[in-house]
Amino acid sequence: MPAQQHGPIPEAFKNVPLASPPPGVAGIIGYVSVVIASLSQPGGGKHLWDTVIGDYSDEGFIQSVVSTAIYGPVIFCVKLALFLLYLHLFGRLRWLKWLVWWGIAITGLFHIPAIFIAFIFCAPRGGQTWLERSMTSKCRNGLQDYGVAQGVVGVGGVIPQDANE
Repeated sequence: MPAQQHGPIPEAFKNVPLASPPPGVAGIIGYVSVVIASLSQPGGGKHLWDTVIGDYSDEGFIQSVVSTAIYGPVIFCVKLALFLLYLHLFGRLRWLKWLVWWGIAITGLFHIPAIFIAFIFCAPRGGQTWLERSMTSKCRNGLQDYGVAQGVVGVGGVIPQDANE
């Protein structure tokens, strides 16, 4: 059966894309850019046990904090794209629609604060440099604890949990 013709396309619509990119594309590009920039710093790209503190600079640590800060929102956008896909595919199921919206809310409430957490723990205070602040236990332990929590929530959000099994 031949494709149905609807007449010529108006000039105003010739350059309109058929679909917009999924949420998170700009965030992923930004995140990858920051990570690549931080890897190009002295000491970047090596294992931590193969480097010494003298290899790092304030600029390298700032890029590390920024990449940590934008990781949460970027992951949220990726998960948001999947939630919206579920909503699009199964939106007629009322119970699933509720679960998707709850999932979006809970995921957003967990991942969006990463922006602030990285800077709260690791922003220099009272004349410190970024590198000096990175050596404090508050910065190291705070980011490590939040990273573990992100991992637990990330894995917990994927593994089905059924009390009857």
